[in-house]
Amino acid sequence: MAEETQVIDSPNVTVQDQHTVLVLDEQHDLEEVDYKNWTKEALLKAFQEIGLNANLSQAIKQANRLKVFIEEKIHEERLHALEKFLSEGGTEEDFMFKGDSQLTEVEKEFKNLKTKHKNFLNDLNRKKQENHTARIALLDKLRHLVEGEKGISFKQIQEEWKKASPIPHEYNEELWASFNALADRYYDNRTIDFELKELDKKKNLEIKLDLCAKAEALLQEPSVNKSLDTLNFLHREYKHTGPIPDEQKEVVWQRFKTASDALYVRRDEHLKQRHAEQALHLEKKREFLPKLEELSQFISDSTEAWKQKIAELESLQKDWSNIGFAGKDDASKEVNKKYWELIKAFYKHKSEHYKKVYHELSENLKKKEELCAKAEALNAEENLDKAGKAVIELQKAWKEIGHVPFKLRDKIYERFKKACDEVFNRKRGQEKVKDQEYEKNLEEKLAIADKITALDPNAKESLPEFKRLLSEWKGLGFVPRKDIADVQARYSEVVKKFLDGSKQNEEEKRKIKLSLEIDDIRAKPDAKNLLYKKESGIKGKIKALQAEIDTLNNNLMFFSKSKNASSLAKEVENKVQQIEKQILSLKDELKFIQA
Repeated sequence: MAEETQVIDSPNVTVQDQHTVLVLDEQHDLEEVDYKNWTKEALLKAFQEIGLNANLSQAIKQANRLKVFIEEKIHEERLHALEKFLSEGGTEEDFMFKGDSQLTEVEKEFKNLKTKHKNFLNDLNRKKQENHTARIALLDKLRHLVEGEKGISFKQIQEEWKKASPIPHEYNEELWASFNALADRYYDNRTIDFELKELDKKKNLEIKLDLCAKAEALLQEPSVNKSLDTLNFLHREYKHTGPIPDEQKEVVWQRFKTASDALYVRRDEHLKQRHAEQALHLEKKREFLPKLEELSQFISDSTEAWKQKIAELESLQKDWSNIGFAGKDDASKEVNKKYWELIKAFYKHKSEHYKKVYHELSENLKKKEELCAKAEALNAEENLDKAGKAVIELQKAWKEIGHVPFKLRDKIYERFKKACDEVFNRKRGQEKVKDQEYEKNLEEKLAIADKITALDPNAKESLPEFKRLLSEWKGLGFVPRKDIADVQARYSEVVKKFLDGSKQNEEEKRKIKLSLEIDDIRAKPDAKNLLYKKESGIKGKIKALQAEIDTLNNNLMFFSKSKNASSLAKEVENKVQQIEKQILSLKDELKFIQA
């Protein structure tokens, strides 16, 4: 972590100049990262990685910003999860949200980071005190060296003096003044070391000129905060670099100070721009609040209307998030407070609505419990056909009842299903006997189809046998459901084949084929719907043909005025007779369907 704010206490910098150049760690804010479009997972990951930041002061600031965004994300997730839970029949008292534990973990990590920062500051203050004691001891050693004692070199004292940094701010100028005074006495007393001193100054001049160049290059750094952090380090290096030639001291310092001041101007412009953006965001958020005012007062008994308003609110919340960060001042806090008050008011009204819905769910539960009791009572019914029909009616009634509380949905359904299954299982046991009869009918019908196949359509004795077999087929009962379509198709095929090769009356053939067609339809799964469509189509044709007859009969009235009236009338009458035959044929088809 960077040192606390201190003046530059280099022995080559005047007191007036020291107060113009400050260490930057406490003077600039963190570079703002736009977290508004970050996901919760990305925010949590960034928060967990804060501890890797060596600069604890900046880590605390960054963690505090991240914590605000994480809290907003978790709060939004909690509202959405609660809404879903309530819509599925839950109550707010039973609601548990795993995101709360994440928020607790964030609070815990934030507290640990603050504790770590506090411990670091305590260690730093302790170290400063130790450095202060060490520098006092070094001044004593330097004093003894100036007075002519041997045992330690001035260069060694300089190195140890540099290492004993930082120290408490209040002792800085006093100790540097003492050190500079003793150093001047040392160099004055040691004229023999004059050349070495001048050489050292030249070397220090090279170091400080390099620091000036590095400070000037920072103006090209894209990140304002990174450039200020680096400048902070350069100031410490400049401060701890030894003296330079007197004629260069002010020039070099002014060059270094000019580069620093340019960075400060850049920082101020950056802060000014950021504050302007935040002020604009704050104004947009103020203008946004009336949109939420209307939603916060919404009340309705319609769940669909609530779903629509919830969607509107979610859209508005996204728009709010997209506005951007508006700062942490009192005005921003007040706007955010108003925002959440309106959100809570909306969800309070929504919660009251879903409480009513829960009451309806409870009433539906009572109705379904009554159906369960009725279904269970049917297990004592001896007439299984009657019991089966009653269960079917109960199942229809069950479907007409609305939803029940989510927690009990599966339980009440399993109870009802168990009671219904018991009735149907008893009924299936009784129907096993019928299945055996159906299998026997299937065998006999297949045998009849084989017999018809064996008949010679052209033999006179085949026709009576054919009619007998048709009659025998109709006298047989049901076959297994899975075989209905196949056996009917087989029967239709052999009958049509016999008829096509037979010299039987065409009208009889037509009636038999029509009967087969109707039987084929009845063998299909959706027979009822298909028969209804065919019946409707035949009725439509009869109606259209009857209308055509009426039109032709009306036209006969005008033929008397025509020269060819007799021939025209005869032609129309023939056409009417043909249409009437078609109608009779269609009515025969209709009788087969309705039989």
